[in-house]
Amino acid sequence: MAKVLNVEDELLVAEAMSHFLGHAGHNVVGIAKDEVSALSQAAAENPDVVLMDLRLACASDGIKT
Repeated sequence: MAKVLNVEDELLVAEAMSHFLGHAGHNVVGIAKDEVSALSQAAAENPDVVLMDLRLACASDGIKT
């Protein structure tokens, strides 16, 4: 299945989404909470899909990212 990067700054939401994605057979390659970690993990993991929150921690913008 797909390699998924989960970009979400609310930890409980991120963990729940990752849990459900894992049970659906997808490989969650990381959880990022801000622009810097999202870009770093995307470069390192080369995910097939990125689930992106629009308002991230540290005043990051999910659309800009």
